[in-house]
Formats: sequence, C-alpha cells, structure tokens
Amino acid sequence: MALCIEQKESIFEFTGSFHASQTQQVRTYFKHKLNGDGKFEICLQKLEDIDLAGVIMLRCIKDSALELGCQISVRLGNNQRILGPFRQLNEPMLVA
Repeated sequence: MALCIEQKESIFEFTGSFHASQTQQVRTYFKHKLNGDGKFEICLQKLEDIDLAGVIMLRCIKDSALELGCQISVRLGNNQRILGPFRQLNEPMLVA
C-alpha cells in the first residue's frame, strides 16, 4: 500500500508503507510543514510497514524540528513490524 500522510491540526497520521524510496519526499514535505513554533505529533499507529531508512529519516525530522524550536513526538501501535526498526536503532523518541 502506498504511503499517505494526513494532517489533522498538529497531528500527522501515516498510513500504508514507509520505505527508503519515499524518504526524500517525506523529508521535503516536513521541511515545509515545520515553521519553528509549536508541537507536532507523528502518528504511525495505522502504518503497515517501515524500514530502517524511514526510521532514520524520522530521526532527522525530529532533529530539524528541535533546531527550529519545535517538539515532535512519534506515536506507535503494537505492530512489531513498526516497532522492530526503531528497536534496531535503539531510538528513544517513541511514545507508546
């Protein structure tokens, strides 16, 4: 399934699959969305699959947001295909 990102106020909900081939497009999308103020949430609860490149790109978005004064949290479900790549990188940016 193709990746879809829907914005509902300050929540960006990802659905479908997020893989290396989409990271540049997602990075560009968020570059325009982050304006330096506010708090954002990326919701991956409905995401079917993510690879390491996607997790690394989300980390880059988080770092960029912090530089601009934004706060970003990432919310997950209990899907092991989503949790696995985050655990591989020992990424502490998760919210259960």
